[in-house]
Amino acid sequence: MASFRRFSSYWPSNSERMVSGKPRLLTMVQKIIGIDSINYDTHLEFSNPKFTSAEREDIENFYIKENDFFISRGNTVDLVALASIATDVDEDIIFPDIMIRLSIDESKISKRFLAYLFNSILGRKYFKYSSRGKQQTMVKVSAEIVKAFQIPFGYYYTKTN
Repeated sequence: MASFRRFSSYWPSNSERMVSGKPRLLTMVQKIIGIDSINYDTHLEFSNPKFTSAEREDIENFYIKENDFFISRGNTVDLVALASIATDVDEDIIFPDIMIRLSIDESKISKRFLAYLFNSILGRKYFKYSSRGKQQTMVKVSAEIVKAFQIPFGYYYTKTN
């Protein structure tokens, strides 16, 4: 077992997340995905976009790119930290502050394997009981909780290294 922190090198701070409620500039409407875009099958879903007039000077940092790895930062206890990977990205669309984009070192672990692990019974139980929040309908995970998630070393990991 190894903690998740071994496989990721970048952790966004709160100020780096997209903040829809407090825009710096209001100049145009942006397409934004909702929390329902993250699902168990590990593919980020783009079929139900929302729209926001929030604009930031650094908006390019929040565009979803091909092969980006996301987890839900906040959700119900059963869905918090669900993971999906962006595929078939063909337009400029941003992600909300309720999602976290993580940088994964694929020379050490596969994003697909990691997404399935986060969404597995092992991941669901860990994040369900380690998430924080007063209401069971909206709990959150912090970077520290995600970093502490234990990755089992199995055939898949050792085969690629």
